[in-house]
Amino acid sequence: MSWQPLLIITLSCLMLIPILSLALLIFSQWKHLQFKITLQRYLHSSLILMLAIGWFIEVGLAQHHDNKVNLIITLCALASQLALVIFAFIRVNKQQKMLYRANNFL
Repeated sequence: MSWQPLLIITLSCLMLIPILSLALLIFSQWKHLQFKITLQRYLHSSLILMLAIGWFIEVGLAQHHDNKVNLIITLCALASQLALVIFAFIRVNKQQKMLYRANNFL
């Protein structure tokens, strides 16, 4: 069975997920806290999905010669998604602390 079309689709999905996550993170700048919390859940689940896709790519490309290029693409996409997850976590945590201080000021 030829894995090539399926691997191209998975690689393109793997590269589009961090781009979509970045766009949503920028869009969330003007949204309320509940949207940011929901976005944070999306980012976590998309990171897990990306790990599964990366595993599938590495298993599917064990016999191919361009394995190193696809491994570098996979690792860069995973690293950027992990950076977005950490940034979103810090941002939501900071906003929750500010909201807690504002509610308990007096």
